[in-house]
Amino acid sequence: MCPRESLLLFDHARADEELGASIFWIRPDMLLGESLEQFLTHWEQKRDGYRRGIVEISS
Repeated sequence: MCPRESLLLFDHARADEELGASIFWIRPDMLLGESLEQFLTHWEQKRDGYRRGIVEISS
């Protein structure tokens, strides 16, 4: 069970509204044809040239 304080992170709409955060989850086995490093490199770059803040959590 997750700590109560972290439950907000699992509700995309609330996290966006209350924290201003777009939170997405992905597991390496969900990727098609690219490594996790390649995926993160691609998604880290925003259209305006700035980089997203990506946090990797592993267990």
